[in-house]
Amino acid sequence: MVNLQEIPEVNKLVELGKATGIITYDEISEILPDKLLNSDRIDELFAIFNQLKIEIVEERNKINTTQIVTKKKRKTKKKEKTVSSSDDPLKHYLREIGRVSLLNTDEEVNLAKEIEEGEKIIESAILSSTFIIGEFIKIYSEDIFKNFRLNIEIKESYYSISQKNVIRGMHFQRPPYDHIKLVFVTSGSILDVVLDIRKDSSTFGKCFSINLKTSDGQILVIPKGLAHGFKSLEDNSIVHYVQTSCYAKDYDDGIRYDSFGLDWECKNPVLSNRDLNFKKFSDYESPF
Repeated sequence: MVNLQEIPEVNKLVELGKATGIITYDEISEILPDKLLNSDRIDELFAIFNQLKIEIVEERNKINTTQIVTKKKRKTKKKEKTVSSSDDPLKHYLREIGRVSLLNTDEEVNLAKEIEEGEKIIESAILSSTFIIGEFIKIYSEDIFKNFRLNIEIKESYYSISQKNVIRGMHFQRPPYDHIKLVFVTSGSILDVVLDIRKDSSTFGKCFSINLKTSDGQILVIPKGLAHGFKSLEDNSIVHYVQTSCYAKDYDDGIRYDSFGLDWECKNPVLSNRDLNFKKFSDYESPF
């Protein structure tokens, strides 16, 4: 792949940005070749601007603190805009792709360590166009997962709808139908919980929990050998599951939700008879 800084049009943008300290979305879309108008190359270009301290603004003749594109304002302020026939979709794309903050080296190392240890949260790649149609959310990318040494072959996907204080869990499938599971929320919010039941693991018998909600765009990646469950924090919470093996009734198993030391902070939980009849963690002989 050609180095961006070897491309004349990119050098022209950089020189223009260095001269004034800013660059506009119009200038990027007009100068940049069509072949570079994809998310990966745009990310690289924005990284170059960031390193050179070149700020991206809406217009050169109306520069003020509300128009400078900063990470802080991109995270905290939502814009409302009426779309007219004269608006350029490419400009919208460039504005929105710039809202995805880039990880520095330390953040990348920390994220990789979390994935290695089994408590894996991957921020889904979001390309938002909130003032046009809503949000477009990427749930799975083979390339991204391979970068983190997660070779995932999806076999099955489904979802559940739960009312407030419903608890489901702690579920898993025994080998050879055990699986990696991706969990995310598309409506409502949940307290998501995983329990390590790998006998040779340094965290055997320990659990991890996190709040997942629609607005966060987070996906929890659960390795083999971890039991999974959740508590719905509001009515009509929709939880999606993507798995690397299909449902196998004879290998489907679980551990009782209140037997491994987690305080669910729920006075009147609602559970299925199946979940209530699972063995306690202390009585269960793990196959992992």
